[in-house]
Order: sequence, then structure tokens, then C-alpha cells
Amino acid sequence: ITAICLRPVTAPYDREPAAAPTRPAAPSPSIVQETTGYRVPAYSVDDLQTFMEEQSGDQLFFIIQQYTGKPLNQSDMNTILFFHNELGMSQDLIEHLFEYCISNGHRKMNYIQAVAIGWTEAGISTVEEAKAYCASFNQLNASVMNAFGIKGRYLTEDELIFIRRWNQEYHFSQELISEACRRTILTAHSASFQYAEKILKGWRDNQVTTLEDVRRLDDAFDKAKAARNRQTQESNMPKTASSKKPASRFHNFNQRSYDYSNMEVEFVKKLHSGSQQ
Repeated sequence: ITAICLRPVTAPYDREPAAAPTRPAAPSPSIVQETTGYRVPAYSVDDLQTFMEEQSGDQLFFIIQQYTGKPLNQSDMNTILFFHNELGMSQDLIEHLFEYCISNGHRKMNYIQAVAIGWTEAGISTVEEAKAYCASFNQLNASVMNAFGIKGRYLTEDELIFIRRWNQEYHFSQELISEACRRTILTAHSASFQYAEKILKGWRDNQVTTLEDVRRLDDAFDKAKAARNRQTQESNMPKTASSKKPASRFHNFNQRSYDYSNMEVEFVKKLHSGSQQ
């Protein structure tokens, strides 16, 4: 036994008598997952059976099992049916989706689902469009890995999410993304996708679209920093012109001025007056 599939509770079980309070009423087909605004339904076994029999879905499931190297459980088949019914992907495109993800070292269904949604949002509807899109995205991934010095491993799912956001949501070119990664290494001394995210967010907020914009932003920052440093130095500079030096311990008394010629006259007078007595 490799898996146990629980058949969804169907309508007859919804009509349980009220006298059985310990057994809750079964829910109708529910939403098993919601991803970036897409609702993934919980298809019934009948839905899957219809797909396999009427739309040759069994052949698609067989091919995907060859890619994954394991039997598909009902959750996997449910996700594949979501790609076909909700995202509108053809069976050829779904097959290419699994081939692309697995060949790049990503076998988790959550990752494959995220890629499928990304392709849909990018307007990809054919295998040819997917190949062109992936070639561009792979080139971007390679440039990020080179800028970060990442070797000997695949990018993780979280790292790929960062790159996809920088390119698709922030609309930055490969050139600007690579520059942000290069600056991250120079400052953080590590391949920190979070630090690169801060740099790119700052550029987005300042409406940077080219490397020339980055240079102008750097110049403005350097000038503002130099002005602040000058202001700080001027405020800390001692004002010697108006200040007085404190008196030393040798001069910390009231200065007296004596007229020595007068003193001599007074002394002679006192001397004479004493001799007359």
C-alpha cells in the first residue's frame, strides 16, 4: 500500500437524521487550498474518473508518474485537474510543466503549482511560449547565482520566489537585479536575498529603471551625506576667537601694581622720623 484515498462524502450522507448529534453533517465539496487568489477545488473521484476516461487524462497521469518516479495519489491528481480545468492549461503544457520543474530539481507539488500559476499570470498558453519564458527566467536565475557566487546547488523555492518577485512584480531587468546582488555581497558579505530585497525595494520606491538612475541616486546620496558631515564638523568645531583661556593656578589671584620709587620715599621718611625720637 502506497496511499489511502478517502472518497469525498457525497449527497446521500448529507441527509443524516437529526437524532445522530455525535455525527456532524458532511460538508459539500470544499476548497483544499487557496494560492495567490486561485481557489483549488477538492474534486470528487467521479470528476477524476471522467477526466481520465473522456479526456485521456489517464495517459497524462501515466506520463507524469514517469517524471516523478512514484504513483500519483488523489491529491496529486486533484492538483493536475486544477491545472487543466481552472488554469486552462492543455495536457501538453501540463506535461512540459512537470518536465521543466523536475529537470531543475523541483519535485514538490506546491512548487510545481506555483510555477503553473506563474505561467498563467504571464499569459503562457503553449509549450513554445513556456520554453521561451523559461529560457529568459533561467538566464536571470543564472545571473543571480553568478552575482551571489552560488555554486554546486539549485536555488531553493524561497530564493526563486524572490527572483520572480523582482522580475515580475517590481519589473526590474536582469542588469539591475544582478547589480543589487553584487552590492549585497560587497555590503553584507553573503548571498542574502533579504538584503537584496531591501535594495531593490528602495530602488522601486525611487522609481529606478536603469543603471544610470542608480548612479544618479548614488550621487545624490553621497552629496547629502557629505553635507551632513560638514554640518556636524562645523557644529563640533571649538570657537577660539571669542572664548578666553582659563586662568592658570599661577595667575589665579588679583594682580597688584606697585610704584617702587614711592615705596622708597615712604621708607626713608619712616626711618628719619624714628631717629628723631
